[in-house]
Amino acid sequence: FQVPEMGCPEGEIMVAIDKCGPPCELDPEGCCAVCTNTPTPSMVTEGGTCERYPKKLSKKCNTSGYWNTNKFCEYSCYLAGFGYDAEKPCCPQCVECTDTETSWMEGEGMTCDSEGSDWLLNSKCSGDDYWTTNKHCQLSCYNRGR
Repeated sequence: FQVPEMGCPEGEIMVAIDKCGPPCELDPEGCCAVCTNTPTPSMVTEGGTCERYPKKLSKKCNTSGYWNTNKFCEYSCYLAGFGYDAEKPCCPQCVECTDTETSWMEGEGMTCDSEGSDWLLNSKCSGDDYWTTNKHCQLSCYNRGR
C-alpha cells in the first residue's frame, strides 16, 4: 500500500492507514443511505454514464422533478454536491464486484491487485469507458475509492 500525503481533504478523516473518508465510516452502524447511479434513458442511448455529464448534473440533480422522481445519477449527484437527500450521505449500492484484468494486463502478467497496477488503476478505474463498460478490476477500483 501507499501512505497518502499527510492530511485529508476538508470534511474527511483518516479511516485507515492509507485512506481518507467521512468520519461516519468509523461508525459501526454505517453512515450513508444506499444509492444507485442509474443514468437517464438518453444517457444510455448515447452510451454514456452519469460521470460524463457534469454540466447536466449541475442543472438537473435535485432540481428537476423528473430526475427527483427517478433519482437519476444519484451517487454522481451526491459527489457533485447536488445530493437528493441532505440528511445522509449517499453510498453506492453494494454489489458483488469482480477483479477481471484486461487482456493487456494478462499478457503483461499483471493482476488488478498487484503492486505494479496502481498507476494503471489510478488512471482507468472511473475515467475510462472501456474499463467501466467491461467491468475491469471492479473490486480493486472500489477498494481504492474509485
